[in-house]
Amino acid sequence: YKTVDLLATMSLNAEYRDGQTIPYNNAAAVLNASRFDSAGSLLGNGKHHGAVFTDFVPVLDLNGRAGSDHEAEAKHVRDALQRPELTFPSFVGKGVPGGVGSGRPLHRLMNAAAANQNHTGSVSICRDVWGPDYATGGMECDEYPFRSTYEGSSTSTNGNPARWHGSARPIDGAQNGQGGTALSNFYGAQRLLDNGDPAVPGSYGDAFYVNVLT
Repeated sequence: YKTVDLLATMSLNAEYRDGQTIPYNNAAAVLNASRFDSAGSLLGNGKHHGAVFTDFVPVLDLNGRAGSDHEAEAKHVRDALQRPELTFPSFVGKGVPGGVGSGRPLHRLMNAAAANQNHTGSVSICRDVWGPDYATGGMECDEYPFRSTYEGSSTSTNGNPARWHGSARPIDGAQNGQGGTALSNFYGAQRLLDNGDPAVPGSYGDAFYVNVLT
C-alpha cells in the first residue's frame, strides 16, 4: 500500500502603509501530522482509502459488561492488564503492555508470517497449561497482546513465548471471534498501519492503547 505525508508551505506577509515600517515576508515548509493511505483490505474492516492525524494515539474499547458478544475476550484482557499474576505464562516481574495510561502502547503488526508465529507461540502456552485438548467444547486460544501486534508472543520475545509479557487463555470460540471482529473494525476505523519491520529492533507499526469497559 502507499502512504503520503502532507507537506504544507505557509507564507506570512505583513505590511504597514505608513511609509516608514519595513514590510515583513516569510515562507516556511511545515510537515503536517497528517497521513493519507490506500491500504485497501490489508487495513482491516473499513474504507480502502483515508487519512489520519498521526500524532493521535487511539484507544480500543472492549466491552466486558454482562451480555457483551465479546465479554470473555474483554475479561481476559482485563486480567492480563490488571492481574497478570493470574495469567500464563507465569513468571516474577511480568508486566503486560497496552493499558491506557501505562505509557506502553501496542503497535500494529501487518506481517502475516510474524502474526502467525505469534499465534503459534500462544497456542503452545494454551497446550502447556490446559493440555492438548484445551479446545474441546468450542474453545479457542485467545491471546493478549494480540497476534497482530509487535508485542505478540513471538515477535516480542525473539521466539521464546515462555518469557512473554502477555497472556494466552482458552475462551469461547464465538466470543473470541467477536473480539477479533471488534479489533479489525478498530484497525479500519483508526487506519492503523505498519511501516515497521519485525526483524529490526525498535521498528514498529502505529501505536494504540486498550481499555476494558466494566
